[in-house]
Amino acid sequence: MNVSDAGDGSERSSGETSPFRRPARRPLIHQVVPVSEELPRYRGRTLGRDLLAGLTVAALAVPAAMAYAEIAGLSPVVGLYALLLPAVAYTILGSSRQLIIGPEGSIAALVGAAVIPLAGADPERRGSLAALLALLVAVVFLVGRLVRLGWIADYLSRSVLIGYIHGVAVVLIVGQLGKLLGLNSSAQKPPAQVIEVAREISDISWPTVAVGGICLAALLLRGGFFGRFPVRSSW
Repeated sequence: MNVSDAGDGSERSSGETSPFRRPARRPLIHQVVPVSEELPRYRGRTLGRDLLAGLTVAALAVPAAMAYAEIAGLSPVVGLYALLLPAVAYTILGSSRQLIIGPEGSIAALVGAAVIPLAGADPERRGSLAALLALLVAVVFLVGRLVRLGWIADYLSRSVLIGYIHGVAVVLIVGQLGKLLGLNSSAQKPPAQVIEVAREISDISWPTVAVGGICLAALLLRGGFFGRFPVRSSW
């Protein structure tokens, strides 16, 4: 008995396909709309848990999306659109069960850095430029998918990624200092924002500082006293 016969026999006995064979071709409807493959196996007993999960995620994601829109210099309504429409689209067209959909801090900071210098204080122009930027990014992603450029991410070193994340964190923190202290800041760049906050430090709104301090304390202590509550934190 040769090696191929032994492999075939073990395959038949175990009921598993060979890892060297191509996977069975999926129907076109399952490739285009992956959720169509899961719907026939969906059972009503999981509906309650799914609804609870949906409400929990919505309670966290909706205010976060509105805040991220403000970080980008856009109307809070734009943040809702950026959260709801992609979530619905990915539910129908997406294939991963674990994926974050919607705006997030680093992307909001990058959008603001690109849009605000061009649009100035005009909110409508900011929204138009942000929408155009989103379409351009979608085109770049589509081209990257067609030519299979995902391998480039393997060459980004860990130090570069950590430096980028820390830089974004500093920009976000500086951008929220005025709101945390109850000050009206009109500066757009982080150094100017720090200088403006330092100049207006005597006009701090202490009730605003108290609310912000309580929220920060809740985030920092979530692992102990608040471990059972749905708290979103990146600490």
